[in-house]
Amino acid sequence: MTYIFYDTETTGLNSAFDQILQFAAIVTDDDFSIVEEVNLRGRRRPFILPSPGALMMTGISPAEFE
Repeated sequence: MTYIFYDTETTGLNSAFDQILQFAAIVTDDDFSIVEEVNLRGRRRPFILPSPGALMMTGISPAEFE
């Protein structure tokens, strides 16, 4: 069996306004040995300001997406 674990980092929780900044995933086998890894980062749209809570939670600074 294959298992997929994933995580996203966003600018906030408002699905109508905020955006995904990072997506990461790993694929493992039955022994939880990593078979494949994915780590994608996006560029923040200029008019999107990350919420303070999102910045604190993710540890990502807005400058990293300039």
